[in-house]
This record gives sequence, C-alpha cells and structure tokens, in this order.
Amino acid sequence: MNKNVGIGITTAARHGIGVITFAEPDDYESWNTRVDAVRVDSPAEQINSFVQSNISLDGQQLFADAVKRLRRGDSLLQAAEVHSSDEDVVTTSLAGFRL
Repeated sequence: MNKNVGIGITTAARHGIGVITFAEPDDYESWNTRVDAVRVDSPAEQINSFVQSNISLDGQQLFADAVKRLRRGDSLLQAAEVHSSDEDVVTTSLAGFRL
C-alpha cells in the first residue's frame, strides 16, 4: 500500500471517518471497507446550520432532492443522479458535484 494512502487511512480512523477503497466504483464486489465510520447522531438544528453556512443553495436543493428519492425507495445511485428542470437526465452524478 502507498505510504500516503496508509497515512490517510490512519488519519481518517483517528477522526472517525470511514474509508472504502475499490478497484471499480460500479462493482460493489471490488469495494473494501478499510475503516468503519463512527456514527454520530447530531441535532437537526446543528445539521441545518452546517448545511446553510457551507453548501450553496443549488447544492442544498440537489441534496434535498436526493434525500427525497432515497426516502421513496430509490437506490443510492439513482438518488445521486442529477436531473435538469425539464426532467432530462444530465450525464453527471454527485461525484462531479462541487460545494
């Protein structure tokens, strides 16, 4: 393993951040959980404050739309698709999304 990757994994673990490595992003069989994330239940007000001060209005709308899609049963990949206002699918995903 590359030394820098090892340092990144160690640092993530110290901060409770999960790390997944993979050979192919679309092939879940190639995913390897290197560090499990520490789950923390934050108060809704704290989350709202963070989102409002750190994410653009367009980003907030994308996020809200994705959460709605997850709640209605869409897969994570389906929820991450970005749609334009005329319902044509834009060929991008949250991977290309900038905060």
